[in-house]
Amino acid sequence: MTSMEIEEPRLIKVILADDHDLIRQGLRTMLEGFHDIEVVAEAANGRELIEAVRAHFPDVVVVDIRMPGMDGIEAVRRIKKHHPNVKALMLTVHDEDAYVHEAISAGATGYLLKTVSTEELVKGIVTVAEGKAMLHPSVTRQMIEEFALLAKGGRGGKPAHELSKREQEVLQLLAYGKSNKEIAKSLNIGTQTVKTHVSHIFTKLGAADRTGAVALALRKGLVE
Repeated sequence: MTSMEIEEPRLIKVILADDHDLIRQGLRTMLEGFHDIEVVAEAANGRELIEAVRAHFPDVVVVDIRMPGMDGIEAVRRIKKHHPNVKALMLTVHDEDAYVHEAISAGATGYLLKTVSTEELVKGIVTVAEGKAMLHPSVTRQMIEEFALLAKGGRGGKPAHELSKREQEVLQLLAYGKSNKEIAKSLNIGTQTVKTHVSHIFTKLGAADRTGAVALALRKGLVE
């Protein structure tokens, strides 16, 4: 690329999945004003979403949890099994811990509530398309509160002995969706050191990625 050329922003292909026609139409209208996002298909349930993914190869699926036939969480689980590069952003009215944990365990990278603004939804889509986590603020607060409760032995959990203190700090920041660079700045350590800690966390927890590590930590109480 020469100095005179301008790099075009990458177009993010999105599929919307919600069983309410008006909600899908509203979401499509919201996103049409953003030139770097293209809604390539819609689905009214999990099975339609899976078929749409096969046909359109999207970058991101924006998925409601409660849908008839096959719900959003099961659809995401099947999509991630056969199309691991497709990112999933849950958009729902449900903020209960159980739904959040299930969605993350199924492979969702983002979890937003339907109360978000257009700008927040777009930020969520862009964030998960880049492979980063995006959680609604109220959901994030619940997760951090649960970390604290589990660390004290609440809900049947036990304090972690497998992770070092620094690894626990890194894991908590992963729950906020922080990048390695942001974690390094927050903890005043090098980016390569963060990468090493993250790798050790994955190995110790038996996790394949960041969202999996957070989900396992929530279930097992592996964060102080």
